[in-house]
Amino acid sequence: MLATADESGRMLIQRLVNSSDIWSLSETIFDYRCPDAITGLLFNPGNNILLITTASFRYIWTSESGDIQHRVPTGHNLENYKINTHAQIPDAFIAFYPNCARIFEWGSLEEISGPGGINLDVPDLASSPVTVTESVESQYTLVTLTKSRLEQTPSQLRCWDTSTIDRHSTTIKAFNGLESLGPYIYHIIGLSGTNLFFLATDLWVCSLNMEKFWLSPDVKRHFFIPADWINPTDEMQFYMSAKDEFIFVKKNELAIIKRGLDSPQMIRPLQFLPEKKLFGACYTGD
Repeated sequence: MLATADESGRMLIQRLVNSSDIWSLSETIFDYRCPDAITGLLFNPGNNILLITTASFRYIWTSESGDIQHRVPTGHNLENYKINTHAQIPDAFIAFYPNCARIFEWGSLEEISGPGGINLDVPDLASSPVTVTESVESQYTLVTLTKSRLEQTPSQLRCWDTSTIDRHSTTIKAFNGLESLGPYIYHIIGLSGTNLFFLATDLWVCSLNMEKFWLSPDVKRHFFIPADWINPTDEMQFYMSAKDEFIFVKKNELAIIKRGLDSPQMIRPLQFLPEKKLFGACYTGD
């Protein structure tokens, strides 16, 4: 099944069929319009329950009923939150808010974490009205980059291991040694396992292993993005696909970079000096 939504709040669930290794749409099995814009869609691990989130409500659709089964208020009056499946609790999902995470049951949408949620170690910068927070998440990791609109304030990077969260957790463990990279990251692109892919301030696409970085602070540099692709006033749309292809949105165009990871250059960012561009340090070979 494929679930899609648009800015008007309309959502479609469509059945896919595979013929000769080519996927195509078979039929529309659900067509629904929410009263406000949809902010997230997430299937449960069994692909028989769909969570739909908006700024005001959470909805549950089930394949068994073919209809909406639950609708509950978010209760937190926040538009900017992320949802993800839970690696350790298959019948629950996690909602990440700016300063905490909360665990909810799939079937009932009832919260099963503590009343105060699970604390995230967030920088003071994140609460400022002049900041923008980018985030990417996988089944095991949440990464945020908090950027200030004030040029003299450096960006701050936070990476959390979410694989150990359970209903009794009070805090989420952060990966060590990555905080210093924040000022040198322009945009976080995505995650592949424990590897974080990002666009550096010198416009090179780079990656690092979050688990091993504190032991071996190596960074792989992959390919360069032309400066005329970047518009500082626009929200950057730069993504990584499951096939390790990169998709960059340029106004009304799509740039697709294939085989961008074929020839990495290993560098070690030992010299983080304010007057230098990112990773002007020593090279350690291919």
